Amino acid sequence: MFARLNHSRLLRYAGLFTWAVIGMPLLLLSLIPADQAPELGEEGVAVAHIGWQAWAAYAAFGLCYGWLTRALGGRRVGAFDYLLLLLLTGSAVAISYYSASGLGSILLMVVACVLPWLLPLPVGIA
Repeated sequence: MFARLNHSRLLRYAGLFTWAVIGMPLLLLSLIPADQAPELGEEGVAVAHIGWQAWAAYAAFGLCYGWLTRALGGRRVGAFDYLLLLLLTGSAVAISYYSASGLGSILLMVVACVLPWLLPLPVGIA
């Protein structure tokens, strides 16, 4: 089993695991009843009302990441992959914005780990 696990697959699995773990706080925060939200304070009121936008950004991140990391290093990167990379980064920022939390910053670290495989070296370093 360990012979099939190379660094690209481990990166993919780690990113997908991180994406799945980010969904747990989103789920818990969206399940808070509106009448209990004032007990959380001013920040809790904004966080307790997670709408469909945060879930759409969460799903977009998972789909884009799954598609982009299907064969890291084993294929040529095209214009569609660059578009998906832009959407991947935007959806991570959107998760932070719509959930009023810093959860998207964790996903931005996952994006940063994928950049060397998808971008040319000078652009990836910048």
